[in-house]
Amino acid sequence: MIQSGTINKSLQINGNTYIKQTGARSGKNAFLLSLLMASALLNFLITNSVVSLIIQFPVALGLVAVNYRLFGKFEKLVMLCGIVFIMVETVLYKDFGSSLTYLNSLVLIICFNNIALKRRHMSKIFIASSLLMLFFIVTASRDGVYYVFISGRQFNPNTIGILLFVALVLGVSGINNLFATKMAKRVLGIILFCVVVYLQIQTAARTTLAAEIMYVLIVFVRNKVKIFKNEKHFKALIVFGFLVCLLIPVVYVALYNHMDGQSITILGKNLFTGRQNIWQDAFRMIGENPIFGVGNEEKYIGNFESAHNSMLAIWKTSGAILLILYVISFVIAKPKLAKQVDIDLFMRCAIIPVIFIAAFETILTDSNLYVFALLPILNKVIVRRKAYDK
Repeated sequence: MIQSGTINKSLQINGNTYIKQTGARSGKNAFLLSLLMASALLNFLITNSVVSLIIQFPVALGLVAVNYRLFGKFEKLVMLCGIVFIMVETVLYKDFGSSLTYLNSLVLIICFNNIALKRRHMSKIFIASSLLMLFFIVTASRDGVYYVFISGRQFNPNTIGILLFVALVLGVSGINNLFATKMAKRVLGIILFCVVVYLQIQTAARTTLAAEIMYVLIVFVRNKVKIFKNEKHFKALIVFGFLVCLLIPVVYVALYNHMDGQSITILGKNLFTGRQNIWQDAFRMIGENPIFGVGNEEKYIGNFESAHNSMLAIWKTSGAILLILYVISFVIAKPKLAKQVDIDLFMRCAIIPVIFIAAFETILTDSNLYVFALLPILNKVIVRRKAYDK
């Protein structure tokens, strides 16, 4: 009969081994994550998105190599199925760029579910990324409702709005992990929020402004909401959120048809901005091939590339199988010896706002934005306990 003391000693040994392993991995993960964030930011300064995509793929493979032993069997199976299915999609539609984007996304989801960083590494990466995004936006010139970067590349208000939201989330998390005093955290957090909201109002992007307000309200009640601390409940929230994300276009189109073309004005803008036409066309294309999708070559209503909904974008482009694998990959992780790591609630509070944005934008499928968006959603074990953070 095995004594309880033996079990406790075994757990302690395994825990110490885990901490040593994550300590050795933390520097490598921090370096790779820095490259990943830099490649995504680089794409906002150059016109060729292929460059950042080429950088991101080997970095994603590097994260897999460093953290592969932490992956569970089911995670490895999902990743393998995703790779095989994406290869089939590439052969069917000869769309290597989109396939690589979705493969990167799937791999990073599983990686972000398992990596553990030292607190000082994580906070510096997040603060640096937040400041760089704000610098790009503040120093950009403006042409009507468009910001224009120094390189001359234009971005619409929705893209700028998403960047501002991500800058807020990364900045708040970094500040609260880097600084020790409550006064410094509150003052810097308030300054960051005011700057982001001021810039957000200039973009006139309603979705991301609502997401930022939502995020701040959730942060205030984070310690009272148990769902963020309970892993099973949190996973259920993610699945429920994605279902709602998929249902919103259905309800939106139904409401538009019910109103028979009449407008509904919110904050001085018509609720029906044209997404109803894109979503109706997306439903049509999904109906043509719901299992494998129709690829990325066919545009929405003739000339629009964005589905303005992350779930519809995956389903239309790659079919229901990849969509299911994508959602499963968010909830299959079972972090080893979770007692040795902390959950960063400031990042986890972003889950609801991120899924809210995903219902109206392709934040989870864009080749660069998903790098930023997946970090808040998947911050399960990314911060090690202070007692082990040496």
